[in-house]
Amino acid sequence: MTVYVKSDEVSIRECRESLCNCVMEQFQAHIPSLRFLCFIDDVDDPSLKAKLGQANLGVHVNLDIDESLLECQRLPLPQYVKSLLHDQTSGERVFDSLIYLHGSTCAIEVSLIITLAHELQHLLQHGNEPRLLAADALMIELARKKFISGFNNWHDFPSEREAILVSKRVATRMCGEEAVRLYADSQIASATDDNEKRRWEFFQKLSLSTTYHFAAVVNALVQEYRTKLEAYIGLNLQNDSLCSSLDFGKPDWWKVE
Repeated sequence: MTVYVKSDEVSIRECRESLCNCVMEQFQAHIPSLRFLCFIDDVDDPSLKAKLGQANLGVHVNLDIDESLLECQRLPLPQYVKSLLHDQTSGERVFDSLIYLHGSTCAIEVSLIITLAHELQHLLQHGNEPRLLAADALMIELARKKFISGFNNWHDFPSEREAILVSKRVATRMCGEEAVRLYADSQIASATDDNEKRRWEFFQKLSLSTTYHFAAVVNALVQEYRTKLEAYIGLNLQNDSLCSSLDFGKPDWWKVE
């Protein structure tokens, strides 16, 4: 794993790099053997915010897919970030995943911690439970196209709900309950749309003692929407090696043999 902190001030670079390493230590036992870049910007990228929403704090990008479908090519990441993803001599890609945080996200320590922990959990989902994450992504796509219902908020999707819970636990351990509560309150008060407000209200009310079994929740939803998921895969994703290999009728279909 590589942490790159963009800043003209040495003290800021050192402080933020140290903070990132402390967050990563919380995940050390579970981080998959992926080559990933954690890029901490010192400005907000307007194009990325225009694509993902002004409330976006950061993003995890899976680079370990077919180059023709490379997600970073669809996301308007800054060129100075994209230039780090490939070897300058050979042109070969040198990272499997990217975590990017906007500059304003990192201006407050608790904000950096919550956001980085959130995106690291998505990294773990991608590296350790790729079939579960693929099924979750399929449900997001079908919900976006109105093929399935019941997902009224972004945090209704299992991958997001787990990441919110994990990020709150990590931030509370590192910053204390009061600092996390005050930050969430500030996000609720400054939210510019109802979706973002509901997200932080969910974060605020979420108990740290909540038990969340990602596999069980995803599997229950998969079985509920199985017919539509299989039909969508058959019509649209036969060339996707991961999605086309999903056999929802098989016990423990999400486990990699």
